[in-house]
Parts: sequence; C-alpha cells; structure tokens
Amino acid sequence: MVSLESLNFAYGEREVLRQVSFQIEAGRKVALLGPNGAGKSTLLLHLNGILEGRGRIVVDGVELNPKNLGEIRQKVGLVFQDPDDQLFCPTVFDDVAYGPLYQGLSAPEVEQRVERALQAVGMQQSGPRSPHQLSGGEKKRVALATVLSMQPALLALDEPTNGLDPRARRSLIELLRGLPDTMLVATHDLAMVEELLPDAIVMDEGRVVYQGATADLLADKELLERHGLTA
Repeated sequence: MVSLESLNFAYGEREVLRQVSFQIEAGRKVALLGPNGAGKSTLLLHLNGILEGRGRIVVDGVELNPKNLGEIRQKVGLVFQDPDDQLFCPTVFDDVAYGPLYQGLSAPEVEQRVERALQAVGMQQSGPRSPHQLSGGEKKRVALATVLSMQPALLALDEPTNGLDPRARRSLIELLRGLPDTMLVATHDLAMVEELLPDAIVMDEGRVVYQGATADLLADKELLERHGLTA
C-alpha cells in the first residue's frame, strides 16, 4: 500500500528526514513513534505532497510526482493534529462535502458520500451544525469524516488522541478500531498504540530506527528509553 525509499528533507540547513525507507501492507494499522522533533509530522506531510523531499514515495501503486498530486491526495486522507486546521466551512455537511465536490462528483453522489462518512464516525445528525459549536472530540470525528468522504486508500493521522478527555479518547479509539482502512498514526499515546496498532515504526533524529511488531517494541525497554518513548 505504501512504499518509501530513501526519503530526505531539510528545512533550510536542518535535516529533518534522513534516508527514510519503509513499506506498509494494505489493511495494516501502523503506529509512527518517536520523540518530539523526530520527523513524524514532516513525514506525514510528504505522503500527499504537501512537502516535497528527495526520494521515492508510492501509494496504492501510484508514484508521487508533481503531475499526479490530485490523484495522490485522493488516495491519502491526512487528518491534522488540530481539527480546526481542517474545518473551515459554515456547516459540518459542507466540510465533509468539500473533498467529493472537488473531485467533481454529482450532487447525489456527494450527498451519499457525506451521509456515509458522517455515519461512519457517529455524527450523522450533525450535518447542519457549525463546526465551531462542536466539542474537541466531535471535531476530531468530523475531521476524520472529511477524509473518509474521499474514500482514501490510506489514513494518515497526526496525534489523533491529543487534547481529548478520557471519554472522547476511548470513543475515538473504538471508532478507529472499527475502520478497515490502512492507517499510519503518528502519536505519543503508547497505551493506544498497544491496544489499536499492531505494527510500529520508530523514528529518531529523522531516521527509521525500528519497524516491526508493536508487542516486540513495547517489550524492549532499552530501545524505548534510548529513543525517548518512556519517561
């Protein structure tokens, strides 16, 4: 589903991604872990071409390049850490419909996509509401619906449980558990990782230092401590 080969990126002279290579199989739920500044968010922004580094990225059989950004952005549903960065329309319906409308779908198909996406996140009654009237947990759900309406091949989520109270966090985890999509989830929430994401990639100083089973990673206390994943 996803293949990265020797991806490099720098902000000015500061290298942020260094020879990043990995593959993710279709249907897998994968944690992207590492200390602050490891390059996790920067990596996610490369998956649909928001940032452009040196290297090769292939998503669902399509190699990312400037000519196919539209196709890639339909395949990669990126959910930002702050849902307010993703919700900008007057109503929830308009936000969720924005992507399908941009795809040029007919009005009936757009409405069907919105209905399905809102139902998938448990917000089917919220179409007429203003996003600014929603709770933090509800905003996270609607932000997820905005990408589900595009029917992406990959969900890329940046700190999805950040800022949520325990009830909203539990609700979001159960929602993500029920989705069949391939996922790459950047997070510091190790309890969620253990419960939800059976595969893990660890980054530190812009490099991949581990890729494998989450259970093996969490059992390796020395590795966790060395890469800033434990207090």
